[in-house]
Amino acid sequence: MQLANVTWDDLIMYLEALIRNQLLSRHVDGKRVTYSLTDRGSALLDNYLKLKREAAPLKLETLTKERISKALTFLPTIGAQESDLYSKLQRRLKAEGRKILSPKIVGKSGAVHTLGIVAEQKDGARHGYVVVRAVDETQVMKLFVTQLDTELVLHALYSGELSQKAADLARAYSLELLPWEGTETKTTHPGGEAASEVDVLRFAGKSLLLEVDPAVSYEVIVKEFARAFKSSKSAVFAFTWMGGPIYGVLSSIEGVQIFSMTSQATYPRQTGQGAEVLVPHDDPAVLLDLTANAFQANGNRKALMVFDSISDLIVSLGFEKAYAFLKSQKEILAKEPDATALFVAKRNAQDERVMSLIRGLFADHLSYGASGLAVTRAMQGRQAENR
Repeated sequence: MQLANVTWDDLIMYLEALIRNQLLSRHVDGKRVTYSLTDRGSALLDNYLKLKREAAPLKLETLTKERISKALTFLPTIGAQESDLYSKLQRRLKAEGRKILSPKIVGKSGAVHTLGIVAEQKDGARHGYVVVRAVDETQVMKLFVTQLDTELVLHALYSGELSQKAADLARAYSLELLPWEGTETKTTHPGGEAASEVDVLRFAGKSLLLEVDPAVSYEVIVKEFARAFKSSKSAVFAFTWMGGPIYGVLSSIEGVQIFSMTSQATYPRQTGQGAEVLVPHDDPAVLLDLTANAFQANGNRKALMVFDSISDLIVSLGFEKAYAFLKSQKEILAKEPDATALFVAKRNAQDERVMSLIRGLFADHLSYGASGLAVTRAMQGRQAENR
């Protein structure tokens, strides 16, 4: 902690993340606890040191925030045509109740990004809009860096040709590219549903697989689910990792029962912080008991369960145990007709074969990325779901 110049809380968070990803192992001998690199951690460290040596000629340590900003931030070209579109778009956004913010945004890196329009929705989500005459792969990279650094949902409106390589790269980064010449621009989620009109309560009574893009603030949609179900007098509880983005947003909502999964607990125990309980992340039997008890404790009340996340569960338990756990969770949910469950999976965190098997467990699939929430598969009724 002293040599790395980090706080105690940060050290614990880093150790948990390294252990969870099998880069460190923990050894307990009486009252003495030691940590050591795993083979995987040693290999990663070797690769990092090799990369650092090979990158030395680039003199990356001399890069300033100003140089980074100039190299990577997006500076839109404003001509008469672009200016007219921005005016029309701004009027539309204002009519929809959006708040127009300064187009200059300071990113997490300290770089200053300039966009055409930045607007804030009623739920606090911020969206950025830019107009570009042409989009190549370099431009896609710049737009992606802007989206990542500012944590905005970015919408890029382009004219002219769009190469297949640039389109594929944008799709991989969940970056929304829309043709703007001669068309009306609408701020919508996939499938044509306006962002401000998403009604998550329509998914009540279903077990949902939510595939999210980890490059965007996906915790926003989970928070929207929790708030909506709390407003409808439903109980809400969540299994999540302490310090993660979903943990952060759900901990801020009063009355949400948090089960914090950690390697530092061998049995469930209260943290002393509201209704939060520390639970062992690698004991499926305990997690299943807590799930069943949480639903039973709510009696006849409707309830929402959030599980964050399938991707981390596979890392902790291995695929076979994680798959068996999810099947058992589904069996518990099948006995609760008023239960709603949201299982989060991070896009590209596991190979496609594994993800295909996971998808097969769920009748209803959602996705969330830069373009918002989309229904990618839906079946009607609990009977269809439990086939």
